[in-house]
Amino acid sequence: MRIFGKKKSEEPMDDRTKIEKSFEEKGQEIGKLAGELTQKGLDRFTDIKVKLEEEGKLDKLYEVSDKVSSKTKEVVNKVTDKTKTVMDKTRKNKDE
Repeated sequence: MRIFGKKKSEEPMDDRTKIEKSFEEKGQEIGKLAGELTQKGLDRFTDIKVKLEEEGKLDKLYEVSDKVSSKTKEVVNKVTDKTKTVMDKTRKNKDE
């Protein structure tokens, strides 16, 4: 009788085929590579962001982005208004 001995562990049976095992292994390799590439991209982005913040250019970029956004909204609103006006005129002409 074993009082302090380890129990014999049974290895779980793997019912997968060779193709399934190979597919899983390749998927894990691809996942690791994708993760490494993503991490490198995030590191580079963080480095660039820190550099821009130190130089004070990030605030300027935010200001420019806000200006572009507001101008875009203005243009879209003007085009929408003009389109509505033209559509109303064409409907009136068709009705006559």
